[in-house]
Amino acid sequence: MGILFYLFIDQVLLRRALLWKWPFVMALRRCTYPLPCAEDVVCEVSLKEDGLCVGKDAVVYINLKNKCSSPRSVTLYSQAAATYYTGVRKTFLKRDQRCIELKASECRPLEWSLSYDEYKEHLVDHTSLMLNLFGHVAQTKQVLATQYNFRLRTPDLVIAVSLKSELNCLIFRLVEII
Repeated sequence: MGILFYLFIDQVLLRRALLWKWPFVMALRRCTYPLPCAEDVVCEVSLKEDGLCVGKDAVVYINLKNKCSSPRSVTLYSQAAATYYTGVRKTFLKRDQRCIELKASECRPLEWSLSYDEYKEHLVDHTSLMLNLFGHVAQTKQVLATQYNFRLRTPDLVIAVSLKSELNCLIFRLVEII
């Protein structure tokens, strides 16, 4: 009985030692994924100053910048989804793929649009949309990935009051009283 107890304790200690050493052993293994290379191509997403409005087409600007002194070809995949206020995806709205050739040290703005007809039936909560961009550079195998969340603002409420008709009505009532 005592021998089994000591054997059990030794196995527990051995497991603890292996679990403690496991990350260090895994770090010494050869990496199965390529190490990240220098960023030759940078992808940035931007909006107009006034933002996007419900009822209009959503237009987002994607800026691709080649920081290298040689040309690069980029395959860019885009995917838009309607999301709840928590950020959880409701449904996919649009998927797109583009192949772009960038010259040396070139900055190319791309316009990405989503029409109102494509998203009007899928808006929920705070009218938020999510744009996922991912792609790769053919020459260096660099991976591009970015996620951009944006909300569509409600249109401005414009109330027009015709003072001329109000004054005529007021003058007519004053004349009746007198």
